[in-house]
Amino acid sequence: MNSEEHLVLNVVILGVISILIYFLFEWNILNLNLVHLFIAVYIFSNFPDIDNAKSKMSKTFFIFYIALGLFGISNIFSVNILVGLLQIVIALILGYYHNIVAEDSKQHRKFPHTFTFGIFTSLILWFFTTFPIFLVGFSCFVLHIIADNHIQHALEEDIRFWTNLLRKKFLAR
Repeated sequence: MNSEEHLVLNVVILGVISILIYFLFEWNILNLNLVHLFIAVYIFSNFPDIDNAKSKMSKTFFIFYIALGLFGISNIFSVNILVGLLQIVIALILGYYHNIVAEDSKQHRKFPHTFTFGIFTSLILWFFTTFPIFLVGFSCFVLHIIADNHIQHALEEDIRFWTNLLRKKFLAR
């Protein structure tokens, strides 16, 4: 699926879920911060594709960490040196990570196409927004994995990631 198809599918499915939640629990999703809601749906509908160098999300992510680095440089000279340095370091880490995982092929599905990555990034979203926005973001991420028919591979990658992490932790002792 391309990025527009993922976005449309997620909006339709979330719309149906929102209507069901409204009638079952009288909870209106439109009471959320709509800017956060729209950004979460847009980003998390296509976020697993940051590992494909030609995807729209990969290009958006590239612009994000370049802008973050530029804001960091600006903050060093105007606001706060520590905040600026932190922004530059985060931008460099994101740029380095993106350079490692992004590739030009149809076989691009790496760590960003795992549920672990979805949980980690959604938790960061929750830190900056609210729990309902976290749920929407994570739901969009999972719907992307499902739409790509990538559930089994994502679970295998999750198991490999956690096995390697735990093996390193316990072997280090």
